[in-house]
Amino acid sequence: MFNDLEKKLVQEGYKITKNRRVILEVFNETPESWITAQDLFEKVLNKNQKINFSTVYRNLNMLTKIGILYQVNKEQGLGYYRLNNNQSYHHHLICKSCGKTWRVQFCPLKELGVEHIQGFTIVDHKFEIYGYCSDCKKQGKID
Repeated sequence: MFNDLEKKLVQEGYKITKNRRVILEVFNETPESWITAQDLFEKVLNKNQKINFSTVYRNLNMLTKIGILYQVNKEQGLGYYRLNNNQSYHHHLICKSCGKTWRVQFCPLKELGVEHIQGFTIVDHKFEIYGYCSDCKKQGKID
């Protein structure tokens, strides 16, 4: 998996720098976990004391742009990232109270039959539904 990530970087025209390798290592260690930029920065610091937050953040943006990472906005709009895992589309249910996230296993866009709209060809999309999970409702944590 790790080698595939590095190959993708090179295919997209990026160099495999020490900082990028460390960032990818952190994501590769927990491929199904969502992580914030700050959490990533702290984990990367354990492996490379010379990296700074702006470098981590720039790389998060680039890795998301080229499809290696996927981002959702959870609590108070805070961005969370994780490995893309070669998913062509991403759809999630996100609890506004605790931030738990569940992947929707089908594509609502395809279900609606809206793959081409008035000559517009869709090449990528994401669908996020915000609400409250059953645990937060039971605990009275809803806004």
